[in-house]
Amino acid sequence: MFSIKHSIIKFNTIVTNCMKQTIYNNVRQLSSSHDMPDDVFELPPLMRFTPRGMPNVLKTLKNQFFTFWLIRPMIDNDFQMNIFLNGAKQALSTISCNLANDNIDGIQEMLTKEAYDEVKTNLAKYSPQMKERLKVNVEDIIFCFPYDISVERLSSDSAIIKIFVVYDCIVGLQDVVRDMAFNRKDLNLKTFFGFDKYLENKICCNYEFKRHYVKGKDSQWIVNKLLHIKDRDVLKMYVNLE
Repeated sequence: MFSIKHSIIKFNTIVTNCMKQTIYNNVRQLSSSHDMPDDVFELPPLMRFTPRGMPNVLKTLKNQFFTFWLIRPMIDNDFQMNIFLNGAKQALSTISCNLANDNIDGIQEMLTKEAYDEVKTNLAKYSPQMKERLKVNVEDIIFCFPYDISVERLSSDSAIIKIFVVYDCIVGLQDVVRDMAFNRKDLNLKTFFGFDKYLENKICCNYEFKRHYVKGKDSQWIVNKLLHIKDRDVLKMYVNLE
């Protein structure tokens, strides 16, 4: 079972890299989701901001500096990125499942007021089938990483930290792996994950988490931005191909 999952993840990485390389080789004009009508997208944006999908070398170096030289020694001595990312995966699963079930009020406390208002307005435009496509289980997440970290020092005792997380997911991956293992099927990646099938199940999620630290007071991470986007829609947002 491990070898099957490992093969699928390896294939996913290869295809993802090929797609992203194609995007950068053909990019002519960077387009924001602000410029396009909702009906262009398979999943209309829940919030309007430019999506992120690939790591940025300079931001990665900055993130390391902020984590080890600013956040941990000066703001939160117990901060661990791996623990934060595990919590971020759980947050994605909880929020997406509630959105899929049209239970936006069930996650109100997990979002900032601005994010809640915008997501609620845009979710109302979704059909039941579209809402179902928002659901992502923790097991569907292939990997996630912090794309960007920002720190705003308000005073010597107060600071706001924002962490922008990118998730790469294949919805239903675990069900496929379990089915293949149970039925002892041979894994044929070319047949199972043809390009169309890959795009149908592949989804990228962008969540920005925000926390206001105040010395002597407890605080929680809340979601400041969120976006679920199909790979087909990433292509539409980012480039105009010749």
